[in-house]
Amino acid sequence: MNEASTPAADAGPTPTLLSQRERILDLLHRLRLHHELLSLRPHGSLGAHASIVLAVDPATGIDFDDPHPALHAAVGDVLSVRGRIDGSDLRFVCPVVGPSRIGGRPALRTELPTEMAMLERRAAYRVRLPVDAGITAATLDGRQGLELTDLSHLGAGAQAGRSSAIEPGDLLQLRINLPETRVDTAAEVRSSRPAGGGLRLGLRFAGLGREARQRLTQAIHRIERQLIRHARGLR
Repeated sequence: MNEASTPAADAGPTPTLLSQRERILDLLHRLRLHHELLSLRPHGSLGAHASIVLAVDPATGIDFDDPHPALHAAVGDVLSVRGRIDGSDLRFVCPVVGPSRIGGRPALRTELPTEMAMLERRAAYRVRLPVDAGITAATLDGRQGLELTDLSHLGAGAQAGRSSAIEPGDLLQLRINLPETRVDTAAEVRSSRPAGGGLRLGLRFAGLGREARQRLTQAIHRIERQLIRHARGLR
């Protein structure tokens, strides 16, 4: 493999190679939207430089926040980029275009990658929900309300209030309120830890019927499309 090709993943599961331009742009926009921390490394260098994506433009490329520690890269140098998104490892390479500025901040511009290597670590893709998404769930008896922080067709992350007495192993009967629909399901509490003045929960859905799972999956896709359009500055 030459230096300009996508770096191979470590020995183990085989990564998925993505080459569709729209899919690559969607992933880059999600990296920007969620301020995912990335590692940038010039080919031939052992040192890694931390950065985030500030802007993505199909015409001009990617603008990375000024890397730390300082990265001295010449036009045409190839950067190897690594990060994580939605529980998956993501790797790609991109040639340096040169310095730039985004909103008055110094940045480093590169070309768009022609392919990405994505290695799934989770059993199901999860959409990370913004804090203002307002997607909630509540127990069917109305005693416990939850704010969802991420969502997949297998489970969810949620934030419970300070007075909640929820422990791993508990089985909650939930109603999930989603854009254009709602889904009733049992959810096993897989993890619980103090966070944000309350409890951060890891939930795994149990006994979700086929029709309900289909509605949940469709709602997740709608949420993802909305987040991507928002990241691109579209309505």
